[in-house]
Amino acid sequence: MLPSPRDLFGASSDFIFQQDGATCHTDRVCTRRFQQHNVQLLTWPGNSPDLSPIENLWSRLKRLMMLK
Repeated sequence: MLPSPRDLFGASSDFIFQQDGATCHTDRVCTRRFQQHNVQLLTWPGNSPDLSPIENLWSRLKRLMMLK
């Protein structure tokens, strides 16, 4: 993973790595490897239906359908 950002941005450039939060990407081994190579990770909030805009939209749509 490390050669790609260095090739794209240069060896002295800072970058923030974004991952999808899958368990295999956030386990101890991967986390330790990122720390050893000083890779900064983008912090993501937890997966919550409250944070998903589509969940709020579905709820509102259901209420509107019940009124008609």
